[in-house]
Amino acid sequence: MNRLAALCLALAIAPGLTGQARAADPAPAATPVTVRHALESILPPGVRIKDVQLTGQIAKVSGLSGSAQQVSDFMRRIDASTAFGGVNLQTIEKSGSGDSTFTLTTDVHCPKAGELVANNPCGASSPPAAASVYKCTVNGASTYQSTPCASGGKK
Repeated sequence: MNRLAALCLALAIAPGLTGQARAADPAPAATPVTVRHALESILPPGVRIKDVQLTGQIAKVSGLSGSAQQVSDFMRRIDASTAFGGVNLQTIEKSGSGDSTFTLTTDVHCPKAGELVANNPCGASSPPAAASVYKCTVNGASTYQSTPCASGGKK
């Protein structure tokens, strides 16, 4: 590979080196499914989610629990999460089977594009790709590559 071809390859691999800004990936949006998955990951034992509705960034969650204490524990877990906030209990009632049915609302906090958050309620977000190019010299010959140089080569 000649030097011009190697330089073109290097610039194609790492557009940030040319001074051109890479377009940011759009932030993922919340859906009822992604919000439900995030909430299910913090459910205390004895609590089950029946339905999640989403209006803008506010989730309305209805479910069942064995007791009001379990609903309270769920609400504390939501408040402690970085993915949610502002939890409000709308209703809680004892059903004929002795379980409690509840409805609550909570704010959904979507991370910025590229930001990794545990239990992300807005779908998977991937970190931006690394923009590294390595110039490797082996026996006097230089090459440009996207991976680190093998042993014996120089960066």
